[in-house]
Amino acid sequence: MNFDRPRLRRWLTERAVVVLSLAVDPISTAESAEWYASLNPVERQRAQSFYFESDRQAYVTAHALLRHSLSAVIPCDPVDWRFVTGPFGKLQLADPPSGFGLRFNLSHCRTRVAVALALDVEVGVDVEALDRTTRIDPAIADAYFAPDEAAALRAMSDETRRREQFLRLWTLKEACIKATGRGLSQSLDGFSVDPDRLSVRSQSLPMTNWRLAQWRVAEHLVAVAADWPGREPPVFVHCPLSTARSDDQ
Repeated sequence: MNFDRPRLRRWLTERAVVVLSLAVDPISTAESAEWYASLNPVERQRAQSFYFESDRQAYVTAHALLRHSLSAVIPCDPVDWRFVTGPFGKLQLADPPSGFGLRFNLSHCRTRVAVALALDVEVGVDVEALDRTTRIDPAIADAYFAPDEAAALRAMSDETRRREQFLRLWTLKEACIKATGRGLSQSLDGFSVDPDRLSVRSQSLPMTNWRLAQWRVAEHLVAVAADWPGREPPVFVHCPLSTARSDDQ
């Protein structure tokens, strides 16, 4: 995969939040072997534990993309990055460069992976495929979403629109709880997101500074959240990558 390294570094130093996403298929055997080789022993063992090849390939692609993304910002062999996990499993750099507060997060489904990068602000990213055939049960929203979000879904009579709206909400909320570092240990019904205005609100959680972005790419939704200081909103940049070249969007 190719990176425009100078542009990526410039975006970050100019206080942008950058999301890189990549389709899992098709990739060549050579590329797959190269990405697998960039993982550490723990990641390789985890990759081999997946029963389905599609899940294994998505995991390898996501973690290789993270390592190569970090190396595009800070010169380092991708295999040399070391990570630790926070109390709820969020990855962090074990030896972060002094004076360079690089933050990151990754996500993957079977067909697309994504990595979010920012300086000095916590970020979370989520990616989901839109071509799910499973019917969305409104009871799921009642159980996990805020009351206003669940009510809005129930009011939709068209099943296709309801499914897409559910996924728009889900990816944005997932990005938020991943940015906090708490994951699903944090209740999804404690805050509301507006997919149209890309806003977040909560009466009980300190989320007034949170900023959101969302993109649709190749029948996927990619969402990112950032705990952003100050009144000026960040610039969100999404770069859908290919194995041959990078396309900025």
